Amino acid sequence: MTRNLREHLQGVIELKTISDKSGSYDARFTQFYDAFKAKHPKLQLIATDRAAKTRTPDLYDDHFYPNAEGFYKKLSHYDKMDRKGPKVFVGEWATREGDPTPNFNGALGDSAWMTSMERNSDLVVMQCYAPLFVNINPGAMRWAPDLIGYNGLESYGSPAYYAQVMFANHVGDVTPKSELKAAVFLPYSVTRQTATGKVFLKVVNPSATAHMVKIELNGLNKVQPNGEAITLSASGPKETNTITEPKKIVPVTTPLKNVAPTFDHTFPAWSITVLELNTQSVRFFTTYVKGDKGGACLAEIAASTGTPVDISPPSRYRHVGDPFLTRFFPDTDLGSVPMHPALFPSLLCALLRGSDFFV
Repeated sequence: MTRNLREHLQGVIELKTISDKSGSYDARFTQFYDAFKAKHPKLQLIATDRAAKTRTPDLYDDHFYPNAEGFYKKLSHYDKMDRKGPKVFVGEWATREGDPTPNFNGALGDSAWMTSMERNSDLVVMQCYAPLFVNINPGAMRWAPDLIGYNGLESYGSPAYYAQVMFANHVGDVTPKSELKAAVFLPYSVTRQTATGKVFLKVVNPSATAHMVKIELNGLNKVQPNGEAITLSASGPKETNTITEPKKIVPVTTPLKNVAPTFDHTFPAWSITVLELNTQSVRFFTTYVKGDKGGACLAEIAASTGTPVDISPPSRYRHVGDPFLTRFFPDTDLGSVPMHPALFPSLLCALLRGSDFFV
C-alpha cells in the first residue's frame, strides 16, 4: 500500500449507500459517525445521502449524470449554497452524450460544469469524473459514455478527455469573486496563480455563433503583451474522436499578441477556450461586445481578488477516486475564495505529461 493511499485511508471515509428506499440512512450514518469520531476524531466523514441530518458530515457526495442541457441548467447549483455547512465531494459526474465515448456536445457540457465547480471550489473540494475506460470491441460490456476508448491494441481520448486536460493544465490557486451579466450564454471561470501572476480565463461557447469579447484588465501592475489561447472546437456538437480518428478533435494552442489592459478575443462557435494571460493582477472584468450578427448585447465578468491561499505543501488528505487522484485541502478562512488546484484530474495531467499513452 502506498504512503499516499495509507494517508487517504487514515483521513477520509465515505459511508456509502447506492439506494436507500428504507429511509434508514440517517440513523445508520449516525451510528457510524459516533463510532468513528469517538475513536478517530480527525477522520473526515463523507455522507453519500443528504438525508444525513442528525449528525453533520464533513462532506456530502453528490452525483450528476445529465445531458449537456441538464448541466447548463445546473450551473448555479452551488453558487448560493450555504458555505457554513459541509463541504462537497462531487464523487461521480459526466455529461451523457455520445457512445461509446463522449461527443463534442458531451465535452461542452463537461466543460460548462467544470467552470461551475471551479468557481465554487471553496465549497466543492473534490471531484471525480466517472467512468474512465470503455472497451469498444463489439459485445463488450459498456456504460455510455466513458472518457477513453480502447481495444486490444489501441486507445484514444474523447473530446471530453481533452477538455479535462485543458482544465487540469491551466488552473490557479485562487478563484477571484466574479459576476457574469450577459445577453449570451457563455459559461466561464477565472483562476489566478499568485506566484506567477498568470490568469486563466476559461470560456465555453456551446452555440453555433462565434462571440467577440472585449477583455478589460483593471488594477494591474503589469500586463505582458503575449499570452496563449488554447482552443478545443468542432464543426458541430455531434463530432467526436474514434479509434480510427483519434485526433480529430484536439486542443490547438495559438499565441495571443498585443495583449493589453483592453483587448478583444473571439470565442468560436462550439468551442472550449482557455486564455492564459501573464499579469500581476488584482482585479479584472470582461465585456461582451458583439456576436457575428452585431447588436448591442452587453456582458460583463467583474472580478476582484483577496488574500491568496497558499497551497504548498499540499494537504496530507487525498482521495483516490475513479478515475482521477484528487486532493482534499483543509478549510481556510481567508479573504479570497480558495482554489484547490487538484480539483481537476492531477493523475490524468501527470499521465499526459509523463507518457506517450496516446500514440
